[in-house]
Amino acid sequence: MLRNITRQLINKNNKMKEIFGGNGILNKNINKTLYMNNYKTTCQKDEYKEIIVRNWMCDLRTEFEGTPKINPIEIKEGLNVMNSTLENGLTVSSIENYSQTTAIALGVLGGSRLEMEHEKGATVFLEKLAYSNTEKYPEDVLFPKLETIGVTAGSSGLRESIVYAGEVIRGRVEEFADIIADTTFNSVITDNTIEEHKEILERYFYMDFQINPPELIGEMIHRIAYEPSSQLANTLVLDPEMIKSITPKTIQNYKDRLYVPKNMVLSAVGIEHERLVDIGNKYFSNIPIRGENKRYSFSPSKYTGGLHVNNDVSDKIREELRLPPNDDPRANAQVFLAFESDSIESEHFYNYAVLQCLLGGGASFTSGGPGSGYFSFLNMNVMGHVPFVHNISAIYSPYIDSGLFGIYVTIADPARLINTLELCYNIIGSLTSPFDEEILLRGKSQLKHQVYSVTDTRSGLLDDLTRQMLYSNKYISREEHIRKIDKVTIDDITNLCKNLFKIPPSIFVNAKEEHLKNFPSFDNIVNFQNNYKFPDK
Repeated sequence: MLRNITRQLINKNNKMKEIFGGNGILNKNINKTLYMNNYKTTCQKDEYKEIIVRNWMCDLRTEFEGTPKINPIEIKEGLNVMNSTLENGLTVSSIENYSQTTAIALGVLGGSRLEMEHEKGATVFLEKLAYSNTEKYPEDVLFPKLETIGVTAGSSGLRESIVYAGEVIRGRVEEFADIIADTTFNSVITDNTIEEHKEILERYFYMDFQINPPELIGEMIHRIAYEPSSQLANTLVLDPEMIKSITPKTIQNYKDRLYVPKNMVLSAVGIEHERLVDIGNKYFSNIPIRGENKRYSFSPSKYTGGLHVNNDVSDKIREELRLPPNDDPRANAQVFLAFESDSIESEHFYNYAVLQCLLGGGASFTSGGPGSGYFSFLNMNVMGHVPFVHNISAIYSPYIDSGLFGIYVTIADPARLINTLELCYNIIGSLTSPFDEEILLRGKSQLKHQVYSVTDTRSGLLDDLTRQMLYSNKYISREEHIRKIDKVTIDDITNLCKNLFKIPPSIFVNAKEEHLKNFPSFDNIVNFQNNYKFPDK
């Protein structure tokens, strides 16, 4: 085949030689006018000659003899998302991007939000137990098989979903789908397996959380913000008592209830939809249904707000674990001020997302390069002017029916805790009056960059597709996201910031005991917030 293509190219070049002479390259005294729209060239050499360019020019659309026919790609705005439903109720969603690699996932609507009281911690364990032993794929068969087919596999357990995903060569996607189905529904979870993971998670809790409190803050703020009985208060960080309570029955009860076809999505990027449906029918149509086959919904979580002052005992724990003292200034003190925000289903979702990107963040050290945040609002207005701030960032965590928006700060001087809390309020307060249009444009540009960065990768696009179909059973294209981002105005941001002052705050403070004595009570902070004076327009 290669020889045939080479011969055809040589023949085309010889035709050029006949027309133009020499080596087939135009001489300097030849005038050439090329009309690509009608594939015509007029050349002057002794006399005018008219030739058809397609006879000698190698066009990218040329079909060579002996090569297979290529189906042209239809270019259109947005991605061609196709959806189907199997007879058992499993949703199948795909995006064909003509890649030689396929990213495929099985998503379960659930996560820690749908854990019942006796199932607390199941999501964390299921994430760790992904691709476990089965009768068909014992450990000595499973991992060599994954290596043989060249798959990159992983799992993630979040508050509202559990996803098993991976990327594999398109031709071997069916083999990986078989592994996902078998290890998800037929895994053998023994007491020994659970005990091994308990040891790992306990070590993880002490080594990564207790001696490094900032890691806990994202979890703690949810416990503070929502009523204890609310689903969003369920944690993804397990303390030793919760870890000890987990048994194989705990895991199985959770799976029996939520791992049902109507509560799951099989999704893929880089595959024909008909083929994915066939794979679904072959490997996922006989899913064992032990619970009620339905799509589960989340109970509304009641936001309350509150204050938690945490006595940082990391030094004591380090001493008990015979670890050296932590000299990192980031370990000195942390403050997180958060408010309830709108959900991903709200029309104000994009306002919060733009505000989060607009504020950005900054740190006392950065390696530089694109996206370092040098020109973010917080970096330009805080890091260069407030010496005791070590790093600062805006956080937005949206969920199906609620969300949290706030500012997280670590400081090098724990005596400045009150000043830090006031600083957080002042940052939000500074955006309650009209500001420079360039600041808004920066925030929008950063958010658009994030949208394109996620959807330009197979894994990012797959995750986006899977979670959108799980949460809302519909897919919003990135072009639609961009249009909605463009509609955000300065008035939208200023009104949003004003409304935050009407919401009870959620505050987490972590510092040594001696620095917490004079920290104000929750009632005093709320009183300060209610009487906050906005800057003049």
